[in-house]
Amino acid sequence: MIASASLAGIGFQFCISLLLPVVLIIDCRRKGIFSWKAFWAGAAVFILFAQVLEGALHAFMIDPAGPSLKMTDHPLFYALYGGLAAALFEELGRYLIFLLLLKRSRQFGDGVSLGIGHGGVEAVLVGAFRAVTAFIYAMMIDNGTFETNLSVLPPKQISQLKTQIMETGFCRT
Repeated sequence: MIASASLAGIGFQFCISLLLPVVLIIDCRRKGIFSWKAFWAGAAVFILFAQVLEGALHAFMIDPAGPSLKMTDHPLFYALYGGLAAALFEELGRYLIFLLLLKRSRQFGDGVSLGIGHGGVEAVLVGAFRAVTAFIYAMMIDNGTFETNLSVLPPKQISQLKTQIMETGFCRT
């Protein structure tokens, strides 16, 4: 049985992931510093550089059997690789967007709009979609259909996922 506090946490994550970017867009538009061009450029940078290109590198570098690199299983190298890959692709993407697409867009609002586009799309794709997935998994656990619906996965992975969903709480006391 999934605790109601866990379901509340999932709902909170979903709401924040959707509402925060919208509130920021509304506030920046009200202040007159929002640029749709920079917003969509930021969204495109996240999708192309962080999801597609960085994801392709991850497919080459990360061991599909677990959270480690193919060449070493040391957690320090895994963490270092993850940070450097994110920095390389995301910063390179932002640099290229400003260099090629936003040459004359150098105002404060343009940078903020690009950040809202990048971070807003990330919040929705990562935060909101994962909250929906966690909620679906929680409902399957409560209904007793979790193991049968995910039977294509290895039993160890199903057990780990179920434990993670059941033990992740919104607030710990």
